[in-house]
Amino acid sequence: SIPSYAFPESAAIALARVTAYGEWKQKPAGTTPALTGVQPERAKAVVAAALQRGGGWLTPAETNELMIAAGIRTAAVRVASTVAQAVDAAASVGFPVALKAIGPTLLHKTERQAVRLNLGTREAVHEAATDFERRFGGEQTGFVVQEMVSGGVEMLVGALEDPTFGPVVVCGSGGILVDLLADSAFRMHPLTAEDAAEMIDELKGARLLRGYRGAAPADEAALEDMVLRVSALLTWCPEIQELDLNPVKVILKGACAVDARIRVEPPAARPTTRRVDY
Repeated sequence: SIPSYAFPESAAIALARVTAYGEWKQKPAGTTPALTGVQPERAKAVVAAALQRGGGWLTPAETNELMIAAGIRTAAVRVASTVAQAVDAAASVGFPVALKAIGPTLLHKTERQAVRLNLGTREAVHEAATDFERRFGGEQTGFVVQEMVSGGVEMLVGALEDPTFGPVVVCGSGGILVDLLADSAFRMHPLTAEDAAEMIDELKGARLLRGYRGAAPADEAALEDMVLRVSALLTWCPEIQELDLNPVKVILKGACAVDARIRVEPPAARPTTRRVDY
């Protein structure tokens, strides 16, 4: 019953893990703050309607509804079916705009070159929309016209249903380099305010939020608030299997989700293994 190690390094690592676990156990449990401007029943209704058709990825309109219900700020958006409607929607949103092609197979839009940014005129929107129709054909079901959000630090906030741990929330450095940087922190749902703050503090990208090389600090508290609102969404709608807000532009005052993807499925049977509960 006495631990025995072939090398002292292994013993030191084991002692370090035990010490870290002991420190974690002694930390305060944390508190879950009351969120303002949330509409749980509205969120449940959106998910229920999606499940009635069999679940899957939500449409841009449904995703936007969930964001509104959770009080998560998003860029102003319009959905259009034709090139002409996309041009009119851009004028309604206000130039410059971002234009995105949408369709069941166009989930990773950057890789498919299905995004055009900083379109400043009706003619530019018409040209980009026509190009999308030519390239994607039957894959495309419409367009998303979105307000351009300039500046800020690009982060990501998301969630997933893990087969062992259950719902897990993630926060990390975002944008197109998310996979390359691999700078993310995870916590099991539900989150406390302390969890959200610790997640951001663990990130290398936190230095960008706090003013890197003379840049003005971004609104870190707004990012923490968004993380907590995503956790709240998982409480109201446990059918959410994947949620990806990337990029989230954290600006001088506030944070705005520029792109969002959400997948819902009927609740699955619990695994036979014991889920971790803290």
